[in-house]
Amino acid sequence: MKKRYLKQLLAFVLCAFAVLNSAAAFAAGSNETAASGITVESANGAERVIPSIVSADEWEVLRLVNSERSARGLSPLTTFSTLQSGAEIRAREIVTLFSHTRPNGESCFTVLDEVGIGNYQSAGENIAAGQNSPAAVMNSWMNSEGHRNNILSASYKHIGVGMKHEPNSVYGKHWVQLFCAGFSERYTECSLMLPSSMQFPLGTSISSMGIAVRLRSNVWGDCYMPLSDEFCTGFSSGSAGEQTVTVNIEGCTAVFSVVLAAQSGIPGDVDGDGRVTSSDALMIMRHALGVVHLSGAALAAADADGDGNVTAADSLLAMRTAMGF
Repeated sequence: MKKRYLKQLLAFVLCAFAVLNSAAAFAAGSNETAASGITVESANGAERVIPSIVSADEWEVLRLVNSERSARGLSPLTTFSTLQSGAEIRAREIVTLFSHTRPNGESCFTVLDEVGIGNYQSAGENIAAGQNSPAAVMNSWMNSEGHRNNILSASYKHIGVGMKHEPNSVYGKHWVQLFCAGFSERYTECSLMLPSSMQFPLGTSISSMGIAVRLRSNVWGDCYMPLSDEFCTGFSSGSAGEQTVTVNIEGCTAVFSVVLAAQSGIPGDVDGDGRVTSSDALMIMRHALGVVHLSGAALAAADADGDGNVTAADSLLAMRTAMGF
């Protein structure tokens, strides 16, 4: 029995070294932490990563737009810096003149030339005023045929969202969607902007993890969108433990690791399935080596020896428990 235990322990240690060696490759991949964007608190207290070029309300409008498009089998829209600048200029302008004509008498689309988007294949604009939230303004647009047609058009690849709140105006909040597409445009790279912790309660959807996607356009450079479940494979919201998820958007791919944890209260039971297994031991080792970052109930369970720290010793203790020692 002792010989068998030693062989199993040696196999585990060798596996841990493999995890250590793979950590550098994982960290050098295409994913980034929330430091690359701005992080805000969502309604349930979880982090969301939002690129610095948009506000939280503008980002939520983009998420809702892509939800409507996805439900109809359409490609998602992304935003980029200069298009956002154009949308925000137009949001300020419609406070003064609520029209697709600019206050200087020019067409709304001249704002694209103004911000440096002069060579575009197609363009469109939606405006609205008086709605207090992204959900409310999207409801208004989706219940108007012309606005809905813009949102669901296959002719567009990008959207800039502008919101200007003017408390002393008649309508308060003013909203703009500015659509466009470039000639012979395609995405060449995909990377992810991840929250500081990638451990979530069992049952969490990818859409609610607050992950931002950066896609590199051969025309406009860095473009952004919120990540949602329909672009991911290898994920089950009902499966506890670590999952490796592949993102595929128009042929551009990226990979990330996420941990879903239940709560059993058993020391070493990181995945919350009510038992301590070698998978739990490896997860503790990965946390100890900095490959993944556990939090909440999973982090508490990872401290198998109860000393207030998660180290390789906790991983070895969990492995002994898993093998019945």
